[in-house]
Amino acid sequence: MTASFAQSSLRVGTLVEFSSAMVDDGDWVGSGSSDLQKYRTLGLSFSKAWNDKWELYSGIYSIEADHIMTPAPGLDIPERTEDFSMLSIPVLGSYSFLPFAFVTAGPVFDFSGSDNLDQSGIGYQVGVGGKYHVDKVRFSLIPNFKRHGVILYDSPSRKRNVMEFGLRFEVSYQIK
Repeated sequence: MTASFAQSSLRVGTLVEFSSAMVDDGDWVGSGSSDLQKYRTLGLSFSKAWNDKWELYSGIYSIEADHIMTPAPGLDIPERTEDFSMLSIPVLGSYSFLPFAFVTAGPVFDFSGSDNLDQSGIGYQVGVGGKYHVDKVRFSLIPNFKRHGVILYDSPSRKRNVMEFGLRFEVSYQIK
């Protein structure tokens, strides 16, 4: 009697993501506003498939944007722009419901490089994507939603969350 086990695959890849991001600060009537523009993400990805359906996904993303702060109406204070940066480490589960389509979700651990809009904490990501394989190379396109700073490492008195709707393009290579 012989037993055979399906080999699980290990993948390494690169990604670029284009996102529309906003700052959820409670929308106080009559207060100033905060906005993110030119939101861009580059990163490395790592994944481990357990079988044809389930995969564990992680990586490290570098996020940069322009943080634009507009004062409350009636104040004679100019609008100002600061750099926004963050490192994100997602830990996602992925389930393939078709050979070319999957859903993905899980926590995202963020480490902010910006003092004014600190998002250091735990957020989440959900998405639905498509994939196409050419030998050991996989191309993925994943529309997704992320909410950063849901649970902050340091609890400030006023909490502002960055939310993003993104489209991630990823190329990965199966190394095992």
